[in-house]
Amino acid sequence: MVSKSLNNTDKLQTDSVAPEANVLRVIFADDSRMYREQQSDLLRRFSSIELVGVASSGIKLLNIAQSVQWDVALLDIAMPTLDGIETLKRLLEIRPEAIVLMLTAFERPHTLREALAAGAKGFLTKETSTEEIVSALHNAYNGKTVLNQRPTDMLLNYYIQSNQTRVDEDFAKRVKSLPDRLYRIAQYLAKSYTNREIARATGLSEHTVGSYVRDTINLLEARRGEIAVKMQELNLGD
Repeated sequence: MVSKSLNNTDKLQTDSVAPEANVLRVIFADDSRMYREQQSDLLRRFSSIELVGVASSGIKLLNIAQSVQWDVALLDIAMPTLDGIETLKRLLEIRPEAIVLMLTAFERPHTLREALAAGAKGFLTKETSTEEIVSALHNAYNGKTVLNQRPTDMLLNYYIQSNQTRVDEDFAKRVKSLPDRLYRIAQYLAKSYTNREIARATGLSEHTVGSYVRDTINLLEARRGEIAVKMQELNLGD
């Protein structure tokens, strides 16, 4: 489904992000020609986005990723031959620190969970407006895990309905065994705070926060995105 904002292309003029925000170089892959072309046209209208590569498949995107300078990748999950998750994994092999957001049009929560585990920085549905996509790209670049409401609901329903009880119990035990200083960090990660935002909230230096975040991730045996989802599902975010 094409973003609702595609019906108002003549009205989309300005960015929702701050004027001083960096210009992000974005690569984008989607196998739907109509969505890809229309969304690409809209993204190019934002002064804070430079669309440096557009592909119709994961394989073509990987070729682009190795030939241009880019900051964030936006990938459709459901692509033939090489789907979004496999493309994500290969991008991270090429560039382990890569920032990748996933797009989904289907209710397949297990693929969302798999992509989080593989290193995706978040998910957006194709109903998401272009303005929200731009904001999400900047948030992800600045360290936030981006989960808009529909993917979050899908993941939470998956945890509730599937046989994940043992995994959740183990995670909960790991959370409760955290030292107080790291438990506080985990609570901020549950709210998708960036390291800078955690530093501001706690009064700690960004260097110290970075060290604490790494320790928390290692002890919880989960990536930032997984921590956010699991902490919320277990009501441990407050």
